[in-house]
This record gives sequence, C-alpha cells and structure tokens, in this order.
Amino acid sequence: MGEEQPEVPASESVERPWASNDKLQFDNAISHAKRLDIWAEYALQQQQRHVEQMNDQKLRHEEELHKQKLEHENALFHEKLENNRYTLDRLYSVFTEESVALSALLNAAANALGYELVKKGEGED
Repeated sequence: MGEEQPEVPASESVERPWASNDKLQFDNAISHAKRLDIWAEYALQQQQRHVEQMNDQKLRHEEELHKQKLEHENALFHEKLENNRYTLDRLYSVFTEESVALSALLNAAANALGYELVKKGEGED
C-alpha cells in the first residue's frame, strides 16, 4: 500500500499565500523601520551639532558684549580721570596772571597790616 498524504484542508491553501504575503509585509516593515532608525539617528546628530553651534555662537556673542562693556567702562573711567585732572588743575593751580595779581594783593594787605612780606636788601630803600 502506498502512503497516503494527509488531505490538506481548503482553508490552508488559501491562508498560505496570505501568510507568505504577511511575512513579506513584515520584512518590508522591519527594513523600513531600520531605515527610519538610521534617519532618526542622523537627525539627532544634526540637531545636536546645531545646538552646539548655537551655544558656541551665543558664547562668542556674550564674550564680545562683555569685551565692549569693559572697553566702554574703561573709556568712561579714563574720561572721569581726565575730567578730575582738568577740574583739579583749574581749581588749585595758580597761573601766571593770577600769581602777579595775587602777589600785589597780598603785598598790599600785608603792608596795610604792618607786615613786610619781601625783605628789602640792605642797599635798597
């Protein structure tokens, strides 16, 4: 007697192509997901690079602003020193014209009070 093959149900002959198609679809989905993972990783790297560049640019900008601020403060400080020097020079310096008038005024005041500011030489009268 020959070996009999089991009878294949009719539903299996219909389901086999569907199962095969499902496997193909599953393989396609997996390969698509792998490609998406690669693109997602690339996008994250690009985003991280962009954030680093933005942070570097911000730091450079803040450094430049700080440098400008220091230069401005330094200029104001030197201007203040120069203004103080000029003011003190004008307030406390005695210029030639003033010293001539001041010496004549002090001499007259001293003579009025009976003091002799400039001692006359022995030969002078």
